[in-house]
Amino acid sequence: MSKTKILIAGGGIGGLAAAIALLQRGFDVEVHEQAGELREIGAGIQISPNGNRALHSLGIFEDLRGLSCNAQAKEIRLWNSGQTWPLFDLGDQALRKYGFPYLTVFRPDLLRLLGAAVQRLKPDAIRLGARTMGVRQTAAGVTLELADAKATEKVKQYLPAIRSGILILISQRTAEELLQREGKEKLAADILAEASRPFAPDEAQSKAKAKKDADKSKKKTADKKTADEGPVRGVLFSSFIVQ
Repeated sequence: MSKTKILIAGGGIGGLAAAIALLQRGFDVEVHEQAGELREIGAGIQISPNGNRALHSLGIFEDLRGLSCNAQAKEIRLWNSGQTWPLFDLGDQALRKYGFPYLTVFRPDLLRLLGAAVQRLKPDAIRLGARTMGVRQTAAGVTLELADAKATEKVKQYLPAIRSGILILISQRTAEELLQREGKEKLAADILAEASRPFAPDEAQSKAKAKKDADKSKKKTADKKTADEGPVRGVLFSSFIVQ
Protein backbone atom coordinates (compact mmCIF):
# COMPACT_ATOMS: atom_id res chain seq x y z
CA MET A 1 0.00 0.00 0.00
CA SER A 2 1.22 3.52 -0.80
CA LYS A 3 2.60 5.64 2.04
CA THR A 4 0.37 8.47 0.82
CA LYS A 5 -2.63 8.76 3.12
CA ILE A 6 -5.86 10.32 1.87
CA LEU A 7 -8.71 11.46 4.11
CA ILE A 8 -12.19 11.73 2.60
CA ALA A 9 -14.81 13.87 4.33
CA GLY A 10 -18.22 12.26 3.87
CA GLY A 11 -19.29 8.66 3.42
CA GLY A 12 -21.88 9.22 0.71
CA ILE A 13 -21.97 7.77 -2.79
CA GLY A 14 -19.21 10.06 -4.07
CA GLY A 15 -16.95 9.65 -1.05
CA LEU A 16 -17.18 5.85 -1.00
CA ALA A 17 -16.70 5.56 -4.77
CA ALA A 18 -13.58 7.72 -4.52
CA ALA A 19 -12.31 5.60 -1.61
CA ILE A 20 -12.65 2.38 -3.63
CA ALA A 21 -10.83 3.84 -6.65
CA LEU A 22 -7.97 5.09 -4.46
CA LEU A 23 -7.67 1.86 -2.46
CA GLN A 24 -7.55 -0.12 -5.71
CA ARG A 25 -4.56 1.99 -6.74
CA GLY A 26 -2.66 1.37 -3.52
CA PHE A 27 -3.41 4.52 -1.54
CA ASP A 28 -4.13 4.41 2.18
CA VAL A 29 -7.61 5.88 2.66
CA GLU A 30 -9.82 6.90 5.58
CA VAL A 31 -13.44 7.97 5.11
CA HIS A 32 -14.77 10.23 7.88
CA GLU A 33 -18.57 10.20 8.12
CA GLN A 34 -20.34 12.29 10.77
CA ALA A 35 -23.39 9.99 10.98
CA GLY A 36 -23.38 6.99 13.30
CA GLU A 37 -24.15 4.66 10.38
CA LEU A 38 -23.97 4.65 6.61
CA ARG A 39 -27.37 5.55 5.29
CA GLU A 40 -28.77 7.22 2.19
CA ILE A 41 -31.80 9.47 2.07
CA GLY A 42 -33.90 9.32 -1.07
CA ALA A 43 -35.53 6.86 -3.39
CA GLY A 44 -34.36 5.90 -6.86
CA ILE A 45 -31.36 6.99 -8.88
CA GLN A 46 -30.81 6.58 -12.62
CA ILE A 47 -27.39 5.39 -13.75
CA SER A 48 -26.31 5.79 -17.35
CA PRO A 49 -24.20 3.22 -19.24
CA ASN A 50 -21.07 5.29 -18.60
CA GLY A 51 -21.88 5.38 -14.91
CA ASN A 52 -22.31 1.62 -14.82
CA ARG A 53 -19.00 1.21 -16.63
CA ALA A 54 -17.39 3.14 -13.76
CA LEU A 55 -19.19 0.97 -11.17
CA HIS A 56 -17.91 -2.11 -13.02
CA SER A 57 -14.34 -0.85 -12.57
CA LEU A 58 -15.09 -0.44 -8.85
CA GLY A 59 -16.20 -4.07 -8.69
CA ILE A 60 -19.84 -3.64 -7.68
CA PHE A 61 -21.71 -3.56 -10.99
CA GLU A 62 -22.79 -7.21 -11.10
CA ASP A 63 -24.16 -7.13 -7.54
CA LEU A 64 -25.91 -3.85 -8.22
CA ARG A 65 -27.42 -5.12 -11.45
CA GLY A 66 -29.18 -7.87 -9.53
CA LEU A 67 -30.86 -5.22 -7.36
CA SER A 68 -31.78 -2.87 -10.22
CA CYS A 69 -34.38 -2.48 -12.94
CA ASN A 70 -33.63 -2.03 -16.64
CA ALA A 71 -35.20 1.04 -18.20
CA GLN A 72 -36.64 0.47 -21.68
CA ALA A 73 -37.13 4.06 -22.83
CA LYS A 74 -37.49 7.70 -21.78
CA GLU A 75 -40.31 9.96 -22.75
CA ILE A 76 -41.86 13.32 -21.83
CA ARG A 77 -45.56 13.40 -20.89
CA LEU A 78 -47.73 16.51 -20.83
CA TRP A 79 -49.43 16.67 -17.47
CA ASN A 80 -52.95 17.73 -18.53
CA SER A 81 -53.42 15.75 -21.74
CA GLY A 82 -51.19 12.73 -21.34
CA GLN A 83 -49.55 13.36 -24.72
CA THR A 84 -46.07 11.85 -24.90
CA TRP A 85 -42.88 12.58 -26.81
CA PRO A 86 -40.23 9.86 -26.93
CA LEU A 87 -36.69 10.95 -26.09
CA PHE A 88 -34.59 7.87 -26.77
CA ASP A 89 -34.65 4.10 -26.42
CA LEU A 90 -32.78 2.36 -23.66
CA GLY A 91 -32.85 -1.34 -22.73
CA ASP A 92 -31.14 -3.63 -25.24
CA GLN A 93 -30.37 -0.76 -27.59
CA ALA A 94 -28.31 1.06 -24.95
CA LEU A 95 -26.53 -2.17 -24.05
CA ARG A 96 -25.60 -2.86 -27.68
CA LYS A 97 -24.47 0.70 -28.30
CA TYR A 98 -22.56 1.42 -25.10
CA GLY A 99 -21.71 -1.98 -23.68
CA PHE A 100 -23.51 -1.36 -20.38
CA PRO A 101 -27.21 -0.94 -19.54
CA TYR A 102 -29.15 2.05 -18.27
CA LEU A 103 -30.37 1.12 -14.77
CA THR A 104 -32.68 2.50 -12.12
CA VAL A 105 -31.39 1.77 -8.62
CA PHE A 106 -32.57 2.17 -5.02
CA ARG A 107 -30.08 4.64 -3.51
CA PRO A 108 -29.60 2.79 -0.18
CA ASP A 109 -28.72 -0.39 -2.12
CA LEU A 110 -26.01 1.47 -4.03
CA LEU A 111 -24.57 2.99 -0.85
CA ARG A 112 -24.58 -0.38 0.93
CA LEU A 113 -22.65 -2.07 -1.89
CA LEU A 114 -20.12 0.78 -2.05
CA GLY A 115 -19.57 0.60 1.71
CA ALA A 116 -19.07 -3.17 1.60
CA ALA A 117 -16.55 -2.78 -1.24
CA VAL A 118 -14.54 -0.24 0.77
CA GLN A 119 -14.47 -2.54 3.79
CA ARG A 120 -13.33 -5.50 1.70
CA LEU A 121 -10.33 -3.49 0.59
CA LYS A 122 -9.63 -1.99 4.02
CA PRO A 123 -11.86 -3.14 6.90
CA ASP A 124 -11.21 -0.11 9.13
CA ALA A 125 -11.29 2.55 6.40
CA ILE A 126 -14.70 3.99 7.36
CA ARG A 127 -14.78 6.08 10.55
CA LEU A 128 -18.37 6.70 11.71
CA GLY A 129 -19.33 9.51 14.04
CA ALA A 130 -16.37 11.53 12.76
CA ARG A 131 -17.43 15.00 11.73
CA THR A 132 -14.97 16.99 9.65
CA MET A 133 -14.77 20.55 10.96
CA GLY A 134 -12.12 21.87 8.59
CA VAL A 135 -9.01 21.02 6.62
CA ARG A 136 -5.46 22.27 7.13
CA GLN A 137 -2.53 20.72 5.31
CA THR A 138 0.79 20.66 7.09
CA ALA A 139 4.12 18.86 6.98
CA ALA A 140 4.17 18.08 10.70
CA GLY A 141 2.94 15.05 12.58
CA VAL A 142 2.72 13.80 16.17
CA THR A 143 2.05 10.60 18.10
CA LEU A 144 0.44 10.54 21.55
CA GLU A 145 1.83 8.26 24.25
CA LEU A 146 -0.81 7.08 26.75
CA ALA A 147 -0.09 5.92 30.29
CA ASP A 148 -3.34 3.96 30.61
CA ALA A 149 -4.31 1.60 27.80
CA LYS A 150 -7.99 1.94 28.76
CA ALA A 151 -7.79 5.65 28.02
CA THR A 152 -7.15 4.82 24.37
CA GLU A 153 -10.86 4.16 23.79
CA LYS A 154 -11.81 7.54 25.20
CA VAL A 155 -9.15 9.23 23.07
CA LYS A 156 -10.61 7.52 20.00
CA GLN A 157 -14.00 9.10 20.73
CA TYR A 158 -12.45 12.55 20.78
CA LEU A 159 -9.81 11.89 18.12
CA PRO A 160 -11.41 14.03 15.36
CA ALA A 161 -11.60 17.01 17.70
CA ILE A 162 -8.10 16.39 19.09
CA ARG A 163 -6.67 16.04 15.58
CA SER A 164 -8.36 19.27 14.48
CA GLY A 165 -6.99 21.10 17.52
CA ILE A 166 -3.47 19.79 16.86
CA LEU A 167 -3.63 20.90 13.23
CA ILE A 168 -4.62 24.39 14.37
CA LEU A 169 -1.69 24.48 16.80
CA ILE A 170 0.74 23.38 14.10
CA SER A 171 -0.62 25.87 11.59
CA GLN A 172 0.19 28.68 14.03
CA ARG A 173 3.90 27.80 13.91
CA THR A 174 6.42 28.77 11.29
CA ALA A 175 8.71 26.23 9.64
CA GLU A 176 11.65 27.85 11.43
CA GLU A 177 10.01 27.31 14.83
CA LEU A 178 9.27 23.65 14.09
CA LEU A 179 12.90 22.99 13.15
CA GLN A 180 14.23 24.27 16.48
CA ARG A 181 14.31 22.17 19.64
CA GLU A 182 12.70 24.89 21.75
CA GLY A 183 9.94 25.32 19.18
CA LYS A 184 9.19 21.59 19.19
CA GLU A 185 9.12 21.51 22.99
CA LYS A 186 6.65 24.41 23.12
CA LEU A 187 4.49 22.75 20.47
CA ALA A 188 4.61 19.43 22.35
CA ALA A 189 3.46 21.15 25.56
CA ASP A 190 0.50 22.75 23.76
CA ILE A 191 -0.42 19.46 22.09
CA LEU A 192 -0.23 17.71 25.46
CA ALA A 193 -2.72 20.19 26.90
CA GLU A 194 -5.00 19.84 23.87
CA ALA A 195 -5.01 16.04 24.07
CA SER A 196 -5.72 16.15 27.82
CA ARG A 197 -8.90 18.24 27.45
CA PRO A 198 -11.31 15.24 27.24
CA PHE A 199 -10.00 13.96 30.58
CA ALA A 200 -9.83 17.20 32.55
CA PRO A 201 -11.56 20.03 30.67
CA ASP A 202 -11.63 22.42 33.62
CA GLU A 203 -7.96 21.87 34.36
CA ALA A 204 -7.06 22.24 30.72
CA GLN A 205 -8.91 25.55 30.46
CA SER A 206 -7.25 26.86 33.60
CA LYS A 207 -3.89 25.73 32.32
CA ALA A 208 -4.44 27.44 28.97
CA LYS A 209 -5.23 30.71 30.74
CA ALA A 210 -2.24 30.35 33.06
CA LYS A 211 0.12 29.80 30.14
CA LYS A 212 -0.52 33.33 28.88
CA ASP A 213 0.78 34.89 32.11
CA ALA A 214 3.49 32.38 33.06
CA ASP A 215 7.13 32.71 32.06
CA LYS A 216 8.96 29.91 30.23
CA SER A 217 10.18 28.09 33.34
CA LYS A 218 6.76 28.10 35.02
CA LYS A 219 5.18 26.98 31.76
CA LYS A 220 7.49 23.96 31.53
CA THR A 221 6.74 23.04 35.15
CA ALA A 222 2.97 23.25 34.58
CA ASP A 223 3.22 21.18 31.42
CA LYS A 224 5.24 18.49 33.19
CA LYS A 225 2.71 18.33 36.03
CA THR A 226 -0.17 17.86 33.58
CA ALA A 227 1.76 15.13 31.77
CA ASP A 228 2.43 13.27 35.02
CA GLU A 229 -1.15 13.51 36.27
CA GLY A 230 -3.11 12.74 33.11
CA PRO A 231 -3.28 9.58 30.98
CA VAL A 232 -1.58 11.37 28.08
CA ARG A 233 2.05 11.23 29.14
CA GLY A 234 3.98 12.63 26.22
CA VAL A 235 4.14 13.74 22.63
CA LEU A 236 6.55 11.98 20.28
CA PHE A 237 7.56 13.61 17.03
CA SER A 238 8.17 11.03 14.32
CA SER A 239 7.89 11.79 10.61
CA PHE A 240 6.24 15.15 10.08
CA ILE A 241 2.89 13.71 8.94
CA VAL A 242 -0.33 14.13 10.90
CA GLN A 243 -1.42 10.66 11.99
